[in-house]
Amino acid sequence: MGYSTSGGPKGLGVFNVTAQTAADLNKLLELIARLGNFYGGIPESQRDAITGDALYEGLLVFNTDSGALEMYDGSGWASVFHGWRSWSPSRVNNTSGALSAVYMRVGDLIRCRIVWTLTGGNISGNNPSWSLPVPADVLDTQFAHGTVTLDDANGDEYPGVVRISASTATPYYMQPDGNRNRFASVNATAPFTWVAGDRITMEFDYKAA
Repeated sequence: MGYSTSGGPKGLGVFNVTAQTAADLNKLLELIARLGNFYGGIPESQRDAITGDALYEGLLVFNTDSGALEMYDGSGWASVFHGWRSWSPSRVNNTSGALSAVYMRVGDLIRCRIVWTLTGGNISGNNPSWSLPVPADVLDTQFAHGTVTLDDANGDEYPGVVRISASTATPYYMQPDGNRNRFASVNATAPFTWVAGDRITMEFDYKAA
């Protein structure tokens, strides 16, 4: 890329009188990207090929393979944002059933939604739980992180909270009547005897590790 040295306008983006080439345009696009800290939409292979002076802390790219906006933090590429995507959580004390699990990320904030519909008596033991899509900050695990609704196929609903560890999410239900300020563990017979058609819906967010 160059600029005219005789007559006419001079400066950035003004090309020589010779025809513009693909290389000229690529250099201009790279310069604009550098000035704006945004490299644009590229596949992961091209992202990983960025080296030298072109790779610097704060550089943004849109990873077209993962559908995520990513930033180079000085040591690697960190996801800044991606929309809803599915994940397949591992399970503890719950088996089979129809499972839908989606999450999105905005910076360090992870937002999740899990819907599990039983196909039978699929809960065993206390505290059925599901693994998180992204590990949680351990300093953020001492709080209630969202809401849960436990739906009996007979029509009853029990509200509750979701609590997380560094790697799992676990629902707790609000005990009725005189124990309204207490949250209790879910098990095969609490808050009701689980059968096919019953459902657990959890929505929660947390800070990523």
